[in-house]
Amino acid sequence: MKISLVFPRMKYKSGDPPLGMALIAANLRKNGFEVDLIDSTFHPTFEFIEKRLKNFDADFVCVYIDSMMFGDSTHVMNIAKKMKKTVLAGGPHATLEPHTLVDYADYVVSGEAEETIIDILNGKFNGQKVIEAKRPDLEKLPM
Repeated sequence: MKISLVFPRMKYKSGDPPLGMALIAANLRKNGFEVDLIDSTFHPTFEFIEKRLKNFDADFVCVYIDSMMFGDSTHVMNIAKKMKKTVLAGGPHATLEPHTLVDYADYVVSGEAEETIIDILNGKFNGQKVIEAKRPDLEKLPM
């Protein structure tokens, strides 16, 4: 199964890498998933993200969302939905205000998604929109 992880930082460039997304990518790869991590920090256009999504043709598109990125993140989710992709939203905004994302995503993860994402991809939460993530076992996560 192919998974696109999207970090849609269109503004507020800091140069810091999306470490949470990188950890999720590492755990997905460890569990046999093919992953494309799209960080728009230095390519801040929706065209860049859409091209990467089309080229990789993932089964799931997972979008990071914090409150400052709300508009850009929901725009990316709409792009993915138009491409008929299953969309998962996660990050600080999804944790604090998950109900604001249910119209944009198939799944909204509240909490740390490192392990819960595997359960979602394996169909454990079919039909459930907002998922309370279990606390990850830090000893089991890839380094």
